[in-house]
Parts: sequence; structure tokens; C-alpha cells
Amino acid sequence: MNERIKELILKAGFPKFDKMYVVSDGEELEKFAELLLADFIDALHESCFHSSETTENSLNIIIDGAKKHFGVKE
Repeated sequence: MNERIKELILKAGFPKFDKMYVVSDGEELEKFAELLLADFIDALHESCFHSSETTENSLNIIIDGAKKHFGVKE
């Protein structure tokens, strides 16, 4: 499993974590999804921001659309 995903699982507060599964009542799963999406957006921003083909405005439109779609408040 990717080390970054392991970090996000722990940061989300899962009460039990093993290499193959997690136990959750749902709250941690939602937090994990939010953290994963935020991390993805950060990676997208980092890679696209340095591209001469992507304007900051178009990138912000993509990021805002993803946040709205997934209900991320920030």
C-alpha cells in the first residue's frame, strides 16, 4: 500500500488499521475520503501549476468543480 495512503488512513482516525483492512463506523471513512481528495487536489495543483499549458484560472475551475462534486468545504 502507498505510504501516503497509510498516512491519510491514520490521520483520518481509523480505530484499527491493518495492512489489508480498516474498521470504521463511517465517520473516519468520510474523513479519509476528504483527506484523499484534498491530497489529490494538492498534487494536481502542484503538477499543473508548473505547466505552461495550464492557466491558474482554468486550474481553479477544475479544483472548484471537484470540491463541489465531492462536497469538500476546504
